[in-house]
Amino acid sequence: MLWGRRLRAACLAILARRGPLPLVEIHAELHRLGYGIAQAHPVKTLADALGYEADQGRVVRVERGTYRLSPATQLRTVG
Repeated sequence: MLWGRRLRAACLAILARRGPLPLVEIHAELHRLGYGIAQAHPVKTLADALGYEADQGRVVRVERGTYRLSPATQLRTVG
């Protein structure tokens, strides 16, 4: 189960790999990867998490409920 910083990091990684996505597709991708969201309203939690990331300048809200990575965001790769 994800929440907080780990949820936001997973969302950033998904957006880096897949490009702009609506919240429902990010949610579905998290499930495909074997994760869940530790809240009663998971898509609202995603919206809050990505809203925070937008405030920090790491993602851009393309349209209602759809986000993409900011051009300035560089993710550290593990490997």
